[in-house]
Amino acid sequence: MLVGALFWGFSADVIGRKFAFNFSLMISSVFAIVAGASPSWTVLGLFICLSAFGSGGNLVLDTAVFLEYLPSQSQWMITALAAWWGLGQLIAGLFSWAFLPDHSCATAATCTRSNNMGWRYVWFANGALVFAMSLARIFVIKLRETPKFLIGEGKDAEVIETLQFIATRYNRPCSLTLEQLEACGDSHAA
Repeated sequence: MLVGALFWGFSADVIGRKFAFNFSLMISSVFAIVAGASPSWTVLGLFICLSAFGSGGNLVLDTAVFLEYLPSQSQWMITALAAWWGLGQLIAGLFSWAFLPDHSCATAATCTRSNNMGWRYVWFANGALVFAMSLARIFVIKLRETPKFLIGEGKDAEVIETLQFIATRYNRPCSLTLEQLEACGDSHAA
C-alpha cells in the first residue's frame, strides 16, 4: 500500500487525478478477485500486493481529490471520510463472517481446496464489490478532473468549464470567465 500510495500520489500530478483515481480503484478490485483464485501462497501474496498497490493509491487519491473540490470552510469534512474506511472494513468483516464459518476446513489433516473455499469467497466478494463501485465511479458518478490539476496543466478553458459545471449543479453563481483567468497569468509556465 505504501508503494501504491507513493506511485499513484506522484503519478496523479502527471497523468491527472481522474485517471489515476479510477485506474487505481480498478487495479485494486481486479487483483482482489484474482487473488481468490490463487493456486499457491506465493501467487496469493503477489496478487494481494498488486491489489494493495491499487488500494494504497486510491487511499491517497480519494483524500486529495476530496480536498481539491472542498471549499476551504468545509475541509473539516476530510475527517468524516475516515468513517467510510471504517464502513469498508465492517463490510469486509461481514463477508468474512458470512463465508468463513461454513466454508473452511475443520482440521488441517482434512483440508482440501473444495472444503476450504471460504477465504476465496471473501476475496471474490470484496473484489466484486469494489469492482462494481469502480464501474459506478466511471459510468454513473462521473468524476471530473480537478480544477487545481487543470490549472497546473494550463488548461484554462477546462477549468472554467468544470467550475461552471459545479456552480450550475449546486445552484451557485460563477462569474469567472476564461479571459479573467488568463489575465492572471500562465500557471503552466511557473
